[in-house]
Amino acid sequence: MLLPVQLAPRLVRQDAATHSLTYELVNASATPAVAVRLTLLNDQQQPVLPAYFSNGYFTLLPGEYRIINGQYPATASPAALRLLAEAYNGHYSFRPSCHVLVFYESLSAFAPAGATNKGGRCSIQDGG
Repeated sequence: MLLPVQLAPRLVRQDAATHSLTYELVNASATPAVAVRLTLLNDQQQPVLPAYFSNGYFTLLPGEYRIINGQYPATASPAALRLLAEAYNGHYSFRPSCHVLVFYESLSAFAPAGATNKGGRCSIQDGG
């Protein structure tokens, strides 16, 4: 059984004129992130379709990073977009507009001090 991973997404560039986003996604844990899949979500946490990414279903070894380019439809509100990176052994979401990192873990033991935990979802505000 693989241990849960900690993915560290960072928004590198967002261009509302071309409806594109660039992220750096880092595996900050000591465990490989297996079968990482990316989904763009709106503010109701529904998939934004069509959304296209430069990579899909990839593995990140410990400490490895990947630059991800994405495009979304003109009908999507850039301020409401959230990147969901799902790995076989962990789920993480990043909202670039307000810098909120949300950990979806089955065990709250992985939640940092001061984080809120509602139904297995732990939200951490880091400013913005």
